[in-house]
Amino acid sequence: MRVRCRFDALLFAAALLLTPALGLADAYDAAFARAIAAKERALDENDPAAWEEALDRFEQADRLRATPECKYELAQAALRLRQDDLAVEALRAALELGLVGAARDKAQAAVDERLPKLARLALRGPERTEVRVRGRVRGVLPLARPLLLFAGDSRIELRRDGQRVERVVALSGGATSELDVSDAFGAAPPPPAPWAPAAPPWTPPPAEPRPADPSVDRTGHWLLGVGLGVAVSGVVTAIAAQSAVSSSRSSLASRCAKLDGTDACAVANPGERDRAQSDVDAIATYKSVRLTGYLATGVGTATAIIGIALWPRSGERARPSPVSISVTSAGPGVWASGSF
Repeated sequence: MRVRCRFDALLFAAALLLTPALGLADAYDAAFARAIAAKERALDENDPAAWEEALDRFEQADRLRATPECKYELAQAALRLRQDDLAVEALRAALELGLVGAARDKAQAAVDERLPKLARLALRGPERTEVRVRGRVRGVLPLARPLLLFAGDSRIELRRDGQRVERVVALSGGATSELDVSDAFGAAPPPPAPWAPAAPPWTPPPAEPRPADPSVDRTGHWLLGVGLGVAVSGVVTAIAAQSAVSSSRSSLASRCAKLDGTDACAVANPGERDRAQSDVDAIATYKSVRLTGYLATGVGTATAIIGIALWPRSGERARPSPVSISVTSAGPGVWASGSF
């Protein structure tokens, strides 16, 4: 019974650590924060090079974790650079991931307006082939659905195993074209025949039960440490997100002639409409990050409490297992025998 309790506790802790909803301050959070900062600089400078940097930053964050907020911001940067095909593809993904609020309405309107003018390209070819258009990665074969591209001649770049080839395809707006690049990198060489040396005669040894080595149970210590780490990360994330929300609210108040509550703008100051909308989007994003920080704090605290509850049992030696297994290797083979 004690072994079962310890096993259940370990499974519970592992599930907590692997749950995406925790939203801990990880590499994605840092990358997304850098992308938001690059977007703010681009809004201030209104320079295409600054928007290129912002788009690069959002693509880096998107490769770490696909979220509706990041997809939406990526699309906004692409629209600034008139890369409608990339923008519509990102907006469709954001809608499928559950984008909500005013951002969802704006995304749907942009997709409805631009999608009929774009062409679709269904690509078939070797697995793990990277597909690039205008220097940007658009996917890896096999693709879940056709690429969205501008009508006309499009140059497709394919990369695989250090090789690089290009294909030019003529596309029509509103239509789906197909391109098979299975032979783009030449025929793959046949795999070498496996080498199988002759095995010497061998007789498996008789089963010899071996008592399990006693080990110290550290379940309570481990759960307490994990719980405290998760809780501290959640607190840090929530505090940082709250600071960002407050900063964005202050910025919104200075750019908005008439506020709608604290997080929306009914009437923006002259020339400040885009920046005010950016502040509204940033507030929504940071509030989501703050919520995940709260969740992480609660879950981490619960895990630490479980660790404290199991602490009195920690340090005991585990009972020997009745299962005995013997593994022996000889020549090219591995033999196993045991008793249960």
